Amino acid sequence: MYERVHATMRWVEASVKASPYIWSAAGLTFLLGVQVLLAVAILHGDEATVRRQLLSLRRIDSDNNTASDENIERNHTEKKNTKSQSADQVIQLSPIASCASIKVNFDHHPDAKRKCNNCYIFAVDSHQADDQGFAIWKSLDQQTNPALSQIKTELWLPKPNADEGDPLVQAGGCIVMSFSDPAVPSWLDQIAGMIGKNLRTPQVTCILPLKLSLEDIEQNKLIMRPYKIAGEGGKGLDLAKFPALSDILPKLILFL
Repeated sequence: MYERVHATMRWVEASVKASPYIWSAAGLTFLLGVQVLLAVAILHGDEATVRRQLLSLRRIDSDNNTASDENIERNHTEKKNTKSQSADQVIQLSPIASCASIKVNFDHHPDAKRKCNNCYIFAVDSHQADDQGFAIWKSLDQQTNPALSQIKTELWLPKPNADEGDPLVQAGGCIVMSFSDPAVPSWLDQIAGMIGKNLRTPQVTCILPLKLSLEDIEQNKLIMRPYKIAGEGGKGLDLAKFPALSDILPKLILFL
């Protein structure tokens, strides 16, 4: 065994001396590959860290891209079993206005549209002021910002017997917002897609509670701002200082 190892080492040494450039290139390629794998793992680790906060919740929606090719062919038994499910009424709603819509079973969650539709709105300064001199913000839509349609949302509600001490349970659930990380180089994105299904496109992800607590509002000094939607006025909390959003705001602006 020792002789084989020794012979291999002598062969490698001789090969390196004979072709130093080839071995240098191989070493650099290996190191670059390790760095790429680490970069992809770190990017997806951020999203995993965010999603660990959802342990007391369950997702109740399905987005418009969840249909798989496996459902194209069904035998007679499968069709019979799913017949009752197809009778359920499914509604579409947008937890964040103008972003990608989701589907929710109305029979199981009849209050979903009333409580969870258009909970949040993206807006920018309209350079106009109200009667009191406060700046009026104008809502964004897909017509002026097509990238909004690429922002995905998920609706999560508390599980039965969920931990009442969980802030997201106290908030009545949350919206998970995600979009492709605009800071990721396209070549790294493609490499991530080739590695496996779980490492397709690095995402920027944040959690927005369905109801903000008074503590959240006071602690982060959130203020009400006037805004306009389709010419109609209203008021809403400015969440630019809310940690979940402020942490990703630079990338969100870059994405839009």
